[in-house]
Amino acid sequence: MYEINTTNNIKLIAFDLFGVIFSEGHLISNVLMQLLPVNCDKSLVKSLYENFNTGNISEAEFWHPLGFTDYKIIRQTFLQSFKLDKDLQSVVNKLKPVYQLSILSNLPPDWADSLLELHQFEQTFSPQIFSGHVECKKPQPEIYRILLAQSGISAEHIVFIDDRLENLQTAHELGLKTVYLRREKETQEYRAEYKIDRLAELPGLEIFTA
Repeated sequence: MYEINTTNNIKLIAFDLFGVIFSEGHLISNVLMQLLPVNCDKSLVKSLYENFNTGNISEAEFWHPLGFTDYKIIRQTFLQSFKLDKDLQSVVNKLKPVYQLSILSNLPPDWADSLLELHQFEQTFSPQIFSGHVECKKPQPEIYRILLAQSGISAEHIVFIDDRLENLQTAHELGLKTVYLRREKETQEYRAEYKIDRLAELPGLEIFTA
Protein backbone atom coordinates (compact mmCIF):
# COMPACT_ATOMS: atom_id res chain seq x y z
CA MET A 1 0.00 0.00 0.00
CA TYR A 2 1.40 3.39 -1.02
CA GLU A 3 1.73 6.29 1.40
CA ILE A 4 1.27 9.92 0.42
CA ASN A 5 4.57 11.79 0.50
CA THR A 6 4.54 14.80 2.81
CA THR A 7 8.04 16.00 1.89
CA ASN A 8 7.87 16.56 -1.86
CA ASN A 9 7.60 20.07 -3.29
CA ILE A 10 4.01 19.76 -4.49
CA LYS A 11 1.68 22.22 -2.77
CA LEU A 12 -1.46 22.33 -4.93
CA ILE A 13 -3.37 19.95 -7.20
CA ALA A 14 -5.67 21.64 -9.74
CA PHE A 15 -8.54 19.54 -11.12
CA ASP A 16 -10.43 20.04 -14.36
CA LEU A 17 -14.17 19.78 -13.68
CA PHE A 18 -15.79 17.99 -16.63
CA GLY A 19 -14.05 14.75 -17.49
CA VAL A 20 -12.20 14.67 -14.15
CA ILE A 21 -14.33 15.68 -11.15
CA PHE A 22 -17.41 14.81 -13.20
CA SER A 23 -16.95 11.65 -15.24
CA GLU A 24 -18.68 13.15 -18.30
CA GLY A 25 -16.49 15.54 -20.25
CA HIS A 26 -18.74 16.50 -23.17
CA LEU A 27 -21.25 19.07 -21.94
CA ILE A 28 -22.79 19.90 -25.29
CA SER A 29 -22.60 16.77 -27.47
CA ASN A 30 -23.37 14.12 -24.85
CA VAL A 31 -25.66 16.00 -22.49
CA LEU A 32 -27.22 19.28 -23.59
CA MET A 33 -28.01 18.19 -27.16
CA GLN A 34 -29.99 15.28 -25.74
CA LEU A 35 -32.26 17.73 -23.90
CA LEU A 36 -32.88 20.09 -26.81
CA PRO A 37 -35.42 19.67 -29.64
CA VAL A 38 -34.20 17.22 -32.30
CA ASN A 39 -34.07 19.95 -34.96
CA CYS A 40 -31.80 22.19 -32.86
CA ASP A 41 -28.67 23.29 -34.74
CA LYS A 42 -25.63 21.90 -32.95
CA SER A 43 -23.31 24.46 -34.55
CA LEU A 44 -25.52 27.26 -33.17
CA VAL A 45 -25.48 25.71 -29.70
CA LYS A 46 -21.70 25.45 -29.74
CA SER A 47 -21.30 29.02 -30.98
CA LEU A 48 -23.57 30.37 -28.26
CA TYR A 49 -21.79 28.24 -25.66
CA GLU A 50 -18.36 29.57 -26.65
CA ASN A 51 -19.57 33.13 -26.07
CA PHE A 52 -21.36 32.24 -22.85
CA ASN A 53 -18.32 30.31 -21.64
CA THR A 54 -16.17 33.42 -21.38
CA GLY A 55 -18.89 35.81 -20.25
CA ASN A 56 -19.42 37.51 -23.62
CA ILE A 57 -23.18 36.88 -23.47
CA SER A 58 -25.59 36.37 -20.59
CA GLU A 59 -27.34 33.13 -19.77
CA ALA A 60 -30.59 34.54 -21.16
CA GLU A 61 -28.79 35.35 -24.41
CA PHE A 62 -27.59 31.76 -24.54
CA TRP A 63 -31.02 30.15 -24.04
CA HIS A 64 -33.31 32.51 -25.95
CA PRO A 65 -32.02 31.67 -29.48
CA LEU A 66 -32.59 28.00 -28.61
CA GLY A 67 -36.26 28.69 -27.94
CA PHE A 68 -36.25 28.96 -24.13
CA THR A 69 -37.61 32.14 -22.59
CA ASP A 70 -38.10 30.43 -19.23
CA TYR A 71 -35.05 28.18 -19.02
CA LYS A 72 -35.04 27.32 -15.31
CA ILE A 73 -36.29 23.74 -15.73
CA ILE A 74 -34.00 22.71 -18.58
CA ARG A 75 -31.06 24.41 -16.85
CA GLN A 76 -31.71 22.45 -13.65
CA THR A 77 -32.14 19.17 -15.53
CA PHE A 78 -28.95 19.80 -17.48
CA LEU A 79 -26.72 20.65 -14.52
CA GLN A 80 -28.07 17.81 -12.38
CA SER A 81 -27.27 15.34 -15.17
CA PHE A 82 -23.57 15.42 -14.30
CA LYS A 83 -22.40 12.82 -11.81
CA LEU A 84 -19.31 13.04 -9.67
CA ASP A 85 -16.64 10.50 -10.51
CA LYS A 86 -17.24 7.49 -8.28
CA ASP A 87 -13.69 7.67 -6.94
CA LEU A 88 -13.62 11.41 -6.25
CA GLN A 89 -14.35 11.29 -2.52
CA SER A 90 -11.74 8.64 -1.78
CA VAL A 91 -9.15 10.57 -3.81
CA VAL A 92 -9.99 13.79 -1.96
CA ASN A 93 -9.76 12.00 1.39
CA LYS A 94 -6.24 10.81 0.55
CA LEU A 95 -4.88 14.03 -0.95
CA LYS A 96 -6.55 16.90 0.89
CA PRO A 97 -4.76 16.37 4.23
CA VAL A 98 -1.45 16.99 2.44
CA TYR A 99 -2.17 19.21 -0.57
CA GLN A 100 -4.31 22.21 -1.40
CA LEU A 101 -6.94 21.22 -3.98
CA SER A 102 -8.26 23.57 -6.66
CA ILE A 103 -10.59 23.65 -9.68
CA LEU A 104 -9.53 25.01 -13.09
CA SER A 105 -12.39 24.69 -15.56
CA ASN A 106 -14.01 26.07 -18.68
CA LEU A 107 -17.58 26.85 -17.62
CA PRO A 108 -19.99 29.79 -17.95
CA PRO A 109 -20.35 31.89 -14.78
CA ASP A 110 -24.00 31.12 -13.97
CA TRP A 111 -23.49 27.37 -14.37
CA ALA A 112 -20.31 27.48 -12.33
CA ASP A 113 -22.06 29.25 -9.46
CA SER A 114 -24.91 26.74 -9.54
CA LEU A 115 -22.61 23.72 -9.47
CA LEU A 116 -20.49 25.21 -6.69
CA GLU A 117 -23.62 25.54 -4.59
CA LEU A 118 -25.11 22.19 -5.60
CA HIS A 119 -21.99 20.19 -4.74
CA GLN A 120 -20.52 22.51 -2.08
CA PHE A 121 -17.18 22.47 -3.88
CA GLU A 122 -15.97 25.48 -1.90
CA GLN A 123 -15.54 23.21 1.13
CA THR A 124 -12.95 21.15 -0.74
CA PHE A 125 -11.46 23.22 -3.58
CA SER A 126 -9.81 26.63 -3.41
CA PRO A 127 -9.37 28.62 -5.51
CA GLN A 128 -12.06 27.77 -8.05
CA ILE A 129 -11.13 29.27 -11.41
CA PHE A 130 -13.86 29.25 -14.08
CA SER A 131 -13.56 30.69 -17.57
CA GLY A 132 -16.85 32.57 -17.27
CA HIS A 133 -15.64 34.42 -14.19
CA VAL A 134 -12.22 35.38 -15.57
CA GLU A 135 -13.20 35.86 -19.25
CA CYS A 136 -10.54 33.57 -20.67
CA LYS A 137 -10.41 29.80 -21.03
CA LYS A 138 -8.15 26.80 -21.34
CA PRO A 139 -5.87 26.36 -23.18
CA GLN A 140 -5.19 30.12 -23.16
CA PRO A 141 -2.18 30.84 -20.93
CA GLU A 142 -4.01 33.65 -19.12
CA ILE A 143 -6.31 31.33 -17.18
CA TYR A 144 -3.37 29.33 -15.79
CA ARG A 145 -1.64 32.55 -14.75
CA ILE A 146 -4.81 33.50 -12.87
CA LEU A 147 -4.56 30.20 -10.98
CA LEU A 148 -0.97 31.03 -10.04
CA ALA A 149 -1.93 34.54 -8.93
CA GLN A 150 -4.99 33.53 -6.91
CA SER A 151 -3.29 30.58 -5.23
CA GLY A 152 -0.04 32.42 -4.58
CA ILE A 153 1.81 29.24 -5.52
CA SER A 154 4.45 29.08 -8.26
CA ALA A 155 4.02 26.74 -11.22
CA GLU A 156 6.64 24.16 -10.25
CA HIS A 157 4.69 23.39 -7.07
CA ILE A 158 1.39 22.69 -8.88
CA VAL A 159 0.04 19.51 -10.47
CA PHE A 160 -2.75 19.92 -13.02
CA ILE A 161 -5.02 17.03 -14.05
CA ASP A 162 -7.22 17.24 -17.16
CA ASP A 163 -8.79 14.94 -19.74
CA ARG A 164 -7.72 17.18 -22.66
CA LEU A 165 -4.11 17.07 -23.81
CA GLU A 166 -4.20 20.54 -25.36
CA ASN A 167 -5.07 21.98 -21.95
CA LEU A 168 -2.23 20.06 -20.35
CA GLN A 169 0.27 21.20 -22.97
CA THR A 170 -0.20 24.87 -22.08
CA ALA A 171 0.08 24.04 -18.39
CA HIS A 172 3.34 22.20 -19.06
CA GLU A 173 4.72 25.12 -21.07
CA LEU A 174 4.07 27.37 -18.08
CA GLY A 175 5.89 25.02 -15.72
CA LEU A 176 3.06 23.07 -14.09
CA LYS A 177 3.35 19.31 -13.74
CA THR A 178 0.68 17.51 -15.76
CA VAL A 179 -1.49 14.42 -15.34
CA TYR A 180 -3.63 13.14 -18.20
CA LEU A 181 -6.82 11.34 -17.21
CA ARG A 182 -7.56 9.37 -20.36
CA ARG A 183 -11.32 9.12 -20.75
CA GLU A 184 -11.08 8.47 -24.50
CA LYS A 185 -8.44 8.26 -27.23
CA GLU A 186 -6.80 11.57 -28.21
CA THR A 187 -4.45 12.26 -31.10
CA GLN A 188 -2.55 15.26 -29.72
CA GLU A 189 1.23 15.05 -30.03
CA TYR A 190 1.81 16.31 -26.49
CA ARG A 191 2.40 13.61 -23.89
CA ALA A 192 1.68 14.50 -20.29
CA GLU A 193 4.25 13.66 -17.62
CA TYR A 194 1.81 11.20 -16.04
CA LYS A 195 -1.15 9.29 -17.45
CA ILE A 196 -3.97 7.50 -15.63
CA ASP A 197 -7.10 5.71 -16.81
CA ARG A 198 -9.08 6.14 -13.60
CA LEU A 199 -9.20 8.98 -11.11
CA ALA A 200 -8.56 6.43 -8.34
CA GLU A 201 -5.01 6.02 -9.70
CA LEU A 202 -4.09 9.65 -8.97
CA PRO A 203 -2.89 9.35 -5.34
CA GLY A 204 -0.67 6.39 -6.26
CA LEU A 205 1.37 8.29 -8.85
CA GLU A 206 5.07 8.50 -8.14
CA ILE A 207 4.91 12.29 -7.89
CA PHE A 208 2.78 11.93 -4.74
CA THR A 209 4.38 8.85 -3.18
CA ALA A 210 8.10 8.93 -4.00
